[in-house]
Amino acid sequence: MAGGGKGRKPVAFLRRERTKRRRALAPVDYHIHTAFSADSEMEPLALCERAVALGYGETGFAEHVDFFPGDRGFGYFDARAYGKAVAEMQARFAGRLTIRKGVEVDFQERCLDDIARFLSGEEFDFVIGAVHWLDGCFIDEAGLTARPLEEAYRIYERETRALVGAGMFDILGHLDYIRRRAVGHYDPARVEAFAPMMAHLAAEAARAGLLLEVNVQRGRLPLPTVESLRAYLGAGGQGVTVGTDSHSLEQFAGGWERTRAYLEEAGVREVTLFRGRRRRVVAL
Repeated sequence: MAGGGKGRKPVAFLRRERTKRRRALAPVDYHIHTAFSADSEMEPLALCERAVALGYGETGFAEHVDFFPGDRGFGYFDARAYGKAVAEMQARFAGRLTIRKGVEVDFQERCLDDIARFLSGEEFDFVIGAVHWLDGCFIDEAGLTARPLEEAYRIYERETRALVGAGMFDILGHLDYIRRRAVGHYDPARVEAFAPMMAHLAAEAARAGLLLEVNVQRGRLPLPTVESLRAYLGAGGQGVTVGTDSHSLEQFAGGWERTRAYLEEAGVREVTLFRGRRRRVVAL
């Protein structure tokens, strides 16, 4: 099913436009959730005002879209209201903040047909695909302890590989999300044993033309690991996006310098921006 190509966008959106500007890139965040996601109460206006105050040049809303009935966000997303709100914010902050309209699609292979139908009927600036569930169990403490860690990682690997092969996403979101949840519940050496698996998935994403998201938020484990980022670049990865996965104003508290430092440690020298699912690569 994953290789069927349903819901694919025209390959034109894969074209890259490399900017000639060399000035320092203003802070960017392409992974922010507002009240249009079931797990956030942050108002878009408050978010945009905070972004301007912090000196951000570009932000991307990445509202959750869920197709699994067991998810509390199932049926919550209102595409029409969301589109209207983004347009209002774009008009209000024109000249001060570039605002992009994105979504974070919760990927489970069992929902692939529903995802394809949804994406074929909507227009976004970027689409993130991310794995949050393991065969009906959310990746949290309960979901991880419900099965051996090895089994959890095998399921995560299977679902991520299906996401990469689906051909309908622009960005692979927070690769190794399972690591962030497992730390603190398992011996670090056990978690680290799966690092090669994640590096291999990063390389597969590169070969499939997917961008890798670098997800850095204050007080949380950065994702993916530096090793996975290097594997992605070594396999010919076409670029990365950056985001904090913020769900509140407290979480969206800047931290751009930490993100830059993490990118530089991994050897990343450019960040990819989107408009209408077309890519533009800018130097850090």
